[in-house]
Amino acid sequence: MSKQVLIIGGGVIGLSTAYYAARKGHQVAVLDRGTIEQENCSYGNAGLVVPSHFVPLAAPGMVALGLKWMLKPDSPFYVKPRLDRDLLGWGFKFWRAANAGHVSRSAPFVARSEPCQSDVL
Repeated sequence: MSKQVLIIGGGVIGLSTAYYAARKGHQVAVLDRGTIEQENCSYGNAGLVVPSHFVPLAAPGMVALGLKWMLKPDSPFYVKPRLDRDLLGWGFKFWRAANAGHVSRSAPFVARSEPCQSDVL
């Protein structure tokens, strides 16, 4: 049975999801925030996922960069500053994991990860 599917976001995940949904016979629409000139999420990597270049997000330098980005609403990582127990707990865990040891232990697992198969659509 064909369904109408709306994909929010034209990045690599959104477009991959749209592609496979269309292959299954669904009617697909992709909604993205802006144009290519606005350098959206997948602009810099041209929609490619390259496992050999994967580094865990919690890496040295990411906490400082994330804090800088949090102050700019148009940044890739904007979180409205607020006192929230869950957000603070996540931030603390991320800060503790953002080190070279974590990267060296985690990178091989990230690089070996395989795409998941889903029958949701």
